[in-house]
Amino acid sequence: MAFCSHCGNDNPDAADFCSKCGARLEPGSTAPATSKGNDPQNQPPLSNSYPGSSAYPGQYPPAASPHPGQSIPGYPAAGASSSGYPYPGGYPYQVPPAAGYAAPMANAAAATNRKNRGLIIGLASALALVLVLTLGGWLYYAKFVSPVSGTTADYDSLRAELTENHADYDLEIVSTDVSQYPTVRLYLSLTDSDQQELTLKSPTAAIKEKIAGGGEIKREIKKIERIKDNQGVGFEVLLDKSASMSEDLGEMQNAMRNFVNSLDYKVGDKAELMAFDTYLMYMSTLTGEKNRLLTGISNITADGDTALYDALYEGVANAGNRTGSNCVIAFTDGIENSSSHTLDEVISLATEKAVPIYLIGSSESDLDTLQQIADQTKGYLWDINSISDMSEVLEKISSRQKNLYTIEYTSDVKADPYAQRTISALIGDADDFKLGAIKDGFAFTPVKRTGVEKHKSRYEAFREDKTWSEANNICMSKGGHLVTITSQQEEQQIISLVESKGIEFAWMGGYTSERDNGVFAHWVTGEEWSYQNWFPGEPSHTDLDGAPEFYLLLWKIRGQWSWNDERDNMFEAPDAAARISGKAGYVCEYEQ
Repeated sequence: MAFCSHCGNDNPDAADFCSKCGARLEPGSTAPATSKGNDPQNQPPLSNSYPGSSAYPGQYPPAASPHPGQSIPGYPAAGASSSGYPYPGGYPYQVPPAAGYAAPMANAAAATNRKNRGLIIGLASALALVLVLTLGGWLYYAKFVSPVSGTTADYDSLRAELTENHADYDLEIVSTDVSQYPTVRLYLSLTDSDQQELTLKSPTAAIKEKIAGGGEIKREIKKIERIKDNQGVGFEVLLDKSASMSEDLGEMQNAMRNFVNSLDYKVGDKAELMAFDTYLMYMSTLTGEKNRLLTGISNITADGDTALYDALYEGVANAGNRTGSNCVIAFTDGIENSSSHTLDEVISLATEKAVPIYLIGSSESDLDTLQQIADQTKGYLWDINSISDMSEVLEKISSRQKNLYTIEYTSDVKADPYAQRTISALIGDADDFKLGAIKDGFAFTPVKRTGVEKHKSRYEAFREDKTWSEANNICMSKGGHLVTITSQQEEQQIISLVESKGIEFAWMGGYTSERDNGVFAHWVTGEEWSYQNWFPGEPSHTDLDGAPEFYLLLWKIRGQWSWNDERDNMFEAPDAAARISGKAGYVCEYEQ
């Protein structure tokens, strides 16, 4: 058969023209495998008023329905055969189907659609149910089964887990920090019965807080982490350099060098080094520069008595004014015999400032007194038989302090930051609740820490009648130190500054380490001693009345500026008050 592409008529193979429309037939044209009448693309649109079969190729009957048996123009007669119809007898279209009747093919298609829609709806419902059950189960687990939700645990759930599972571990709140209130930062130690620190792989915590006379309220935990590898530690190191240390000084210095070399300066570790005998001497102010600390260690010499309490009091005061994690480490080989401060004053200040004191004592020390200090300041005492044991002990102290856990929680913004608080603290390992502890009824009053002032200038001069110790402490409280002069150029800059203030006697941050040979060996920062400008005959080491002179003074005498050694309170020197008062001062230096 030859297929006409214009009208779709089938023609004999030999025909050149279509017998229906007269169009020329293309050679080789044959009818498609599916007739035009069966091609869905060629079906006329169906009227919505007639629920007939989509397989029917013609138009729906006219509005005027014929009588039964009457033929409709353009439609096959009843019983006629057509290859396009699904039934051999054809469709009896002479009379439209009754209202509501659905043709068999329409019913099949509709049923298929309904089945598909039902399947989709069923699958969607099942998926939604799975999601709801999963989410609900997770929420239930998070709230009632698992006490962990990020850093914050459900207090009641965590308490139940720890009460049932945890071993006999001790939780101690070592210090606190409210410098960023309403964020409160607690530093906690977690140890076993042998005072060994525990490491939690997945730490979780919960807090209840009671402020003054208020009720106990659960608080949101913002962060919980171990200090190690996350925060720096401030170490205030106090070293006994009294005359009894003459033979063992070298070993002590070696132990300190090992300690300084072990600090993690990248994470923020810092240290301040103070040596004491009858007097206190800063070998290096607080710094994260290892070389300064090492220089300060090398400048220590042995002499004098043992002012242990004065050193502890000064060290606690320094550490207590700093934010973050801080502690005091003190070594002594003897018995206190030269302090102006008392034991009670030291313990009271350490308790007030919440600063732990770690003590290293020898057999010649007053171990009972040292143990009392350690116990009441949440520190620890190591009794060593030899100075050579110091390195191991210093390593333990560092590990102990770095293994503290920090819990940060949000308190009541409307409450007084420094109001007394009572804490119920829970801490545990979310992967193993045998590791954890409970601390109830811990009362503390947050410490007011001295904020460090920001200065645009590198130097700042003050015209005030102060002792060297007072001036040094003022500079440190401002985040600096008494000025160190390491070149002539720097000295000229300082001279110009003090002259502008009307100062003729200015304290500097230097003093002697060796009292017998006349050497002023170091600066308070631990910087190298590379420049000096002594007045002829100085340093004299003693005043006219025989008082020792250890501290460095920049003075103008006979119209020239030079250096002089002086006692701590230069106003006590014979006839000095009248000559110096009103013209004295000091210069603070702030590291850039």
